Amino acid sequence: MKFHEFGDKNLPPILLIHGGGSSWWNYLRQARILSEEYRII
Repeated sequence: MKFHEFGDKNLPPILLIHGGGSSWWNYLRQARILSEEYRII
């Protein structure tokens, strides 16, 4: 299992889980925006 992280590790975490047939990069845009206030995993 692969994990990609965005944002400061001291911020509150949000775990994004994709469904079958998609990949982590489908969340890249959201991760970049949310990583300003959250740690995205």
